[in-house]
Amino acid sequence: MDNWASTSWESRDLQIAKDLMDPAKRTTALRDYLEMHTSEAWFEDEDLLWDTLQSLSPEERTAMISGPGGEAMLGRIREDLGANEIEMLDALTNIDEESGLAMAKKEEVAAAKMLMAMKGAGDWWLGGIDSWGTDESEVMSQLSDLSPEEVKKAMAYYNQNCSGPGETFQTHIHGELSGAPMEVIQSELAGDKVAADAWRLKYAAQEDFWDLGGTDEKLIEDVFKSYQDGKGGRKPAQFAEVGQRFETMFGGEGGRYNDESGGRSAMEVFLDDELSGLDRQFLGQMATKGEADPELEIMYAMRGAGTDEERVKDILKKMYE
Repeated sequence: MDNWASTSWESRDLQIAKDLMDPAKRTTALRDYLEMHTSEAWFEDEDLLWDTLQSLSPEERTAMISGPGGEAMLGRIREDLGANEIEMLDALTNIDEESGLAMAKKEEVAAAKMLMAMKGAGDWWLGGIDSWGTDESEVMSQLSDLSPEEVKKAMAYYNQNCSGPGETFQTHIHGELSGAPMEVIQSELAGDKVAADAWRLKYAAQEDFWDLGGTDEKLIEDVFKSYQDGKGGRKPAQFAEVGQRFETMFGGEGGRYNDESGGRSAMEVFLDDELSGLDRQFLGQMATKGEADPELEIMYAMRGAGTDEERVKDILKKMYE
């Protein structure tokens, strides 16, 4: 791109930024912004498209996609998307019959994200699929964020809108997944968050045939935190059940995390086997009570090559509120 084109692009971006702050021009500016970075760009920024649409209020989203201008914008954007990306666009812009607004319902957006995680963008020139493999972590993450009731709604939406004749969410995952990820997902579909989380901890060990996967400390922390945070309809009172279920599933004679010498729970064996040092200390506290002492959490945020400054700020803010 030559200097004139680059300058022109930057100048337009600046004008759009100004118009976004003007209530009278905001709707048109939003349309220009999305088209500039999708249908008019050399390389479409789909993540920007999804993030922008999700960040808007239902009223703003509805105004942007309504009328001749909105319909024309959506039409142009659709031309550059794969079939599965269009499902995502639809989930974000569907008009709810009851409210008359583009609600971007959580369960519908999750269904579309899971479709793309398993089947890719669905670009026609790649035979409808451009994924080299399923992003099982994304599928599990989307289900984790949903309550059991929302999971049911997501499945109904997926089976109606995101699968072809004779296909369902179940047929898709059976063609893509196995092992711990499959167990997580099946537990989620059964409405059993505790069992799903026990399997998530097993998956976090990242064991493969060569035992080269490493341990996903972030996933372990997320599992322990999710009950205090009420994520996906979980309740703090359920937290103790995770350790109990983990013991039933992976402890005892012949269990993967059985303490043959006795004295340690399956959870303790798991943490001892997979972690060490500050990771073991921090996640050990998390496993016990779903949270850690703020001083220890600050140390944990400062470990490694760089400090998670935002996390430290959040901890300090909570300490002195």
